[in-house]
Amino acid sequence: RISNFGFLEPGEHQLTDIYAIVKDRYPVLCDDSYLCSQNCKSHHKRPEWQHVVRGCLQNAKSKGVIVNVRRGVWKKSQTESRPAVSWLSQYADINDEN
Repeated sequence: RISNFGFLEPGEHQLTDIYAIVKDRYPVLCDDSYLCSQNCKSHHKRPEWQHVVRGCLQNAKSKGVIVNVRRGVWKKSQTESRPAVSWLSQYADINDEN
């Protein structure tokens, strides 16, 4: 349940739009026939993968990556919470233009 939602553009997003993006990008993980009621005690008739997405959103919120603006609306900030340094920067000779 760890995601920084790197695939999500900065700005506000409806939860239903986030579901659509996740399902489009990761269709194998989004089984609509496996419901929350089959996995947890909630008895909800929604797909379990949507429950997982909401859990990931909460996790990203706790890390400051995304904010819950209001019910059903999330906002990803312009900046990432992780350093914006490329992993290539450790190889100084690759980054040198000389």
